[in-house]
Amino acid sequence: MKLRKILGLSLCAFILGLGVTSCSDDDDDKGGNGNVELLGTWKHSKTAAEVEVTNPDIKDEVVKAIEEMTDNVNNTYVFKLDGTFQAKKSSVETEGTYKLKDDKLTLTTDKDSETLLYKEKVISSSTDVKAAIAKQLEIDEKEITKAMLIDTFSKITK
Repeated sequence: MKLRKILGLSLCAFILGLGVTSCSDDDDDKGGNGNVELLGTWKHSKTAAEVEVTNPDIKDEVVKAIEEMTDNVNNTYVFKLDGTFQAKKSSVETEGTYKLKDDKLTLTTDKDSETLLYKEKVISSSTDVKAAIAKQLEIDEKEITKAMLIDTFSKITK
């Protein structure tokens, strides 16, 4: 009888232990060490423009103005295992935390938050520059349907 009790308790303990260890967190929210591919230093690699205009004659001028307005050549991001990041943009350094959920990379500092796109091992940021470009080129903003500055960052170190 004693042996049966010991075996019964052992079986219950095994089943309970198995049940507890089989539970996992299947949340896709990957902050910090949740995505090893993100860790390391990322440097600005390309600037592009997404432009839609009502007057096709001004499209090339708008694209050129967008591509010339950036000084992102030396911009970098460094993502660390502990879920923190450092960024250098236009000689201004910031730091904060990051979270990756699906293809959205959210960077949070004590002042604000920014969402980038992380897809196919590339980080991209998009900025709506429609009003600034219309003002710079002295054209009616209604002639520009869409003017987006797209900066792409590629990984340079692990």
